[in-house]
Amino acid sequence: MFVYGTLRPGGGMPIERVTGRPAHWLGGATTAGRLIWLGRYPGLIPARGRGDRVLGDLYVLPGTRDLHHLDRYEGCHLGRRAEYERVRQPVMTDDGPRVAWVYRYARPAGTRAGIRDGDYLDFVSAQSGRIGYPS
Repeated sequence: MFVYGTLRPGGGMPIERVTGRPAHWLGGATTAGRLIWLGRYPGLIPARGRGDRVLGDLYVLPGTRDLHHLDRYEGCHLGRRAEYERVRQPVMTDDGPRVAWVYRYARPAGTRAGIRDGDYLDFVSAQSGRIGYPS
């Protein structure tokens, strides 16, 4: 299971708080895509070019039930009103390529601001004390 930015160790929401069970962190990973700022959290959208990458982390969850808990948290269970969709996507780790689940923003991105370099934690660090979203 690949989850970007917000679930990095020491930053954002721990998976255990959503699933009620610990997840095993395998390490950092990247995947093709771009991050946009949704006002309180980021959204992963498809890449425009080969250089569009998002930084994140790869986790192994104890079971399928945990994916269902994460789906509810991410709003995947709402059909046409869903904010995110869970899709299988290639990711790159230090140990090589893998395929993992990724939560992708399911609504039109419109003119929302992008998060440069696809690194949500760097963005949050740079925005501390500021209101709004990136330029």
